[in-house]
Amino acid sequence: MPTIAVFGATGAQGGSVVRQLLKNPNWKVRGITRNVNSASARKLAQQGVEVVSADANDPPSVTAAITGATAVFGITFFWDVAAAFGYERAASVEMQQLKNMAIALDDSPTLEHFIVSALPSPSRSSGGKHHAPHFDVKQDGVDWIRDNLPGLWAKTTEFWGGFYASNMVGLEALRFHEVPASKTRVLIAPSKPEGQLAFAADIHTNAGIVVEGILKAGRKAFGRIAVCVTDYRSWREVAEVYERVTGRPTVYLGVDDETYTKLYGDFGTEFRLQLRWSEEYPSWHEAAGREKIISLEELGVAGKLVGYDEAMEAMFKSGQFA
Repeated sequence: MPTIAVFGATGAQGGSVVRQLLKNPNWKVRGITRNVNSASARKLAQQGVEVVSADANDPPSVTAAITGATAVFGITFFWDVAAAFGYERAASVEMQQLKNMAIALDDSPTLEHFIVSALPSPSRSSGGKHHAPHFDVKQDGVDWIRDNLPGLWAKTTEFWGGFYASNMVGLEALRFHEVPASKTRVLIAPSKPEGQLAFAADIHTNAGIVVEGILKAGRKAFGRIAVCVTDYRSWREVAEVYERVTGRPTVYLGVDDETYTKLYGDFGTEFRLQLRWSEEYPSWHEAAGREKIISLEELGVAGKLVGYDEAMEAMFKSGQFA
């Protein structure tokens, strides 16, 4: 039976891949995480996942974790790196992590398919006008694989996971805060109201469905990009959906870059770079290049994904919106 090794197995994307493929009797699932003793890792082990430890900063541990794997889902985490090493070093450290992973995979005699979690490049799509390190570095990593490891690149598929609906509860900066005097909720971001977000919506469900489709596509997916985006929504629409779902009066408030950085520090600076780019270049499909995309229809998953409205409704019903 083929084995898929999943980096970030306790995270949003990796966890989704693990859960989806656990339902597939044709795959053995190996979950890779830094801490095999965490509650999340122990839960995976109880569900039948082979849980192993690896740190992308430690090449030998990466090599050991992917040994014997037929397929690998690889992901790195800019925000975790930024928290550990600082924002100034985050991109270079993440780039090295991607290289460490790729070099180990290139040497694997059993690997048949590498699915790498990446993102569009604001710098490239805007002709250098915009840049956002947490986006650009992932595409820089893909370029490095293409240029330096052609054997690995020949069996690689990019997975682009759009904006998570769960960010609206998981990130302090994106929560709908209550104004005490009026009980109105306000959503604040450094973007025009008509600026758009490319939503993967329920990433905890959708990532796994798309990755399973990529694996089924096999060679047809090599060298192509699977864009996991269910909806393009403006900030105004994001607030309107929240109001409809919760019944709470809600407004969107766009602020300038300096104000947002004062509110949220380094995260605010990094995030506003992304949003100023997406105001002008909202389409991830255009950024990918239509000819490079393997569509959700080709993957056989169109109609199976959970969209933004449905994801927001589910979060409200489960009590996630305080």
